Amino acid sequence: MNLKFKHQLKSFFTFTKSEQRGVAVLLVLIFIVLIINISLPLFFREPETDFSRFNAEVEKFIAETKKAEDSIRIENLQNSGDIDEELARKKLKPFPFDPNKLPEEKWLEMGLTRKQVKSILKYEAKGGRFYKKEDLKKLWAISDVEYNILAPYIKITGDFVTETEKPKRIRPSVKTRLSYTSKKIKTEINSADSAMFVKQLGLSPWLAARIVKYRKLLGGFYTKSQLKEVYGMKKDIYNAIEPWLTVDSSKVVRIDINRAGFKEIIRHPYIDYQTTKKLVKGRNRGEGYKTLADIKRVTGLPDSIINRIKHYLYLRPLKNYRDE
Repeated sequence: MNLKFKHQLKSFFTFTKSEQRGVAVLLVLIFIVLIINISLPLFFREPETDFSRFNAEVEKFIAETKKAEDSIRIENLQNSGDIDEELARKKLKPFPFDPNKLPEEKWLEMGLTRKQVKSILKYEAKGGRFYKKEDLKKLWAISDVEYNILAPYIKITGDFVTETEKPKRIRPSVKTRLSYTSKKIKTEINSADSAMFVKQLGLSPWLAARIVKYRKLLGGFYTKSQLKEVYGMKKDIYNAIEPWLTVDSSKVVRIDINRAGFKEIIRHPYIDYQTTKKLVKGRNRGEGYKTLADIKRVTGLPDSIINRIKHYLYLRPLKNYRDE
């Protein structure tokens, strides 16, 4: 048995002549492949990868991101009035300007934020004017630090003069003052033009023009007491014309809050920049606003503001638009 096993084992490890040649050829081929594999790198070297451009782009991206973050931080400081002089001088790029009716893009070019510019334009929309450079300082949107930087560049020209240059105001005679008690005509304040305000209520042309301008900015009046918000509308004037005022609130233009764009919403005098951001952001997260309670929850506005803006909002869930 052992002899048979040894014989089988020997025959297993014994090669024939043809098998021996095959093994020899295989070894030669393996040797040749090894030589080629070792030699190839000597003749064909892979070019080294240049990461300098990639690294430069990464550094540029990091720098731009930091710049954007710094810009947002400085803008927040400007809006809150907490910006210091060093940062303010970096941000503001003033040039000689007249603040009266200065275009929005010019204010932005000087380095003011959109929220600050909106506040200035609202002041002008209500009839506000800058008679001397110190008037700009009275606006809460402009901090003392920013005013000190801008002041040397303020040049008030044209029809707007300083307080010292303004002629003395002549106190109206009794006859003139009684013009407010003269015969008047009932006037619907959402449809009347400036000429009707003058003719039917005895208002001055400049005050009538301001009423029409502010009405357009609002989208109409929902109550006659809103006339008291018009710049230059004094208490005695309002009290004299109040019995002759009527309001057709159906003429109020409403904002489709679930479809209106950012610019359309922020133009309204009762809605500021931060509230507009919250309204648009909250709307895009869900199915839109269905009730005033939804708007109050998203914006955090007090009831006093909600009760004012509700007259100018049209509420309709976004999903309803998709069914059209």
